[in-house]
Amino acid sequence: MNIKAKIRKLEQLALGVLHEPGVAMTIPSFALHPKQSNWDVGMPWWNPRAIKYLKRNLPLSGNVFEWGSGGSTVWFSNRGLTVTAIESEREWADRVKGRCPTADVRFIPGMAVGEYRSEPQLRDKGQHFFDDYIAAIDEFPDDSLDIVVVDGICRVECARRAAKKVKPDGFVIVDDTNWKFLLPRPETFKGWKCLTFSGLKSNSGLEIFSTTFFRRPK
Repeated sequence: MNIKAKIRKLEQLALGVLHEPGVAMTIPSFALHPKQSNWDVGMPWWNPRAIKYLKRNLPLSGNVFEWGSGGSTVWFSNRGLTVTAIESEREWADRVKGRCPTADVRFIPGMAVGEYRSEPQLRDKGQHFFDDYIAAIDEFPDDSLDIVVVDGICRVECARRAAKKVKPDGFVIVDDTNWKFLLPRPETFKGWKCLTFSGLKSNSGLEIFSTTFFRRPK
């Protein structure tokens, strides 16, 4: 990154802190470990404020469903939760399986035809449809999951599908909500408590990332 680009990033960071002062809390950890891999340390690839909030509200036991897998799968599994993780990339799914033998990690690829196409802005670039990937949660009864993490493909539809599967007082967690195209539709979580935590996260440069927690009413 050249000097001008760094200055622009620092200006954006300063504006972010002015808009949300809590972002400043994530700067020290980023400064200490700017290139730290969340996978290597077995943590979700979220900013520290989001991880801290989840730690405080994590059940002692329970069922977690994830779209997308990785450090979060390791983190949940190490804390004794029962984890089902849906992954769209075969090699990564195999790697997560190897590290998380107690988790149910499933590789479900995109297809050539279907209803739900991937986001053009994300890794698949809108090339495939992910109907089966999204539908993996349908096998779980309504009101049966403690936490659902939406951090993969087709996040808007995944969030909508997740809402009825979460227990009262449970969470649907949507990552990267700083990108507006990933925000769930307003009606999806109408009446739920909504908290967004923004900040720097390791191995992601000076960009501010947000993770949003939707908590179902008791």
